[in-house]
Amino acid sequence: MISFLVNSRKPKNDKKVVLVTGCGSGLGLELARALSQRPNYCVVITAREHSIPALEAEFGHLPSAMVRALDVTDDEQIYRLVNE
Repeated sequence: MISFLVNSRKPKNDKKVVLVTGCGSGLGLELARALSQRPNYCVVITAREHSIPALEAEFGHLPSAMVRALDVTDDEQIYRLVNE
C-alpha cells in the first residue's frame, strides 16, 4: 500500500488531496475510512475492479471522497488521475 499527499492540485476549498491505495481491503480500506472523515479530499484507490461497487457504496456519497481503480505501476494511469 502506498499513501501520499498530492499538494500540487487542491480542490477549490483548499483541502489537501490524499491518495490512499490498497483500499480493496485491510489497512488501505481502514485508512481511507479514517481520512475521508477528516478535512481532506480522499481519493480511494484499488487495483481490484471487483471492489469498486462496494467502495462506491461506502464512499460515493461523501463529497470529500472519490473512488478510482488504478494500477500504481502504470505511469499513464497515475498521470491521468493526477490531472483529472
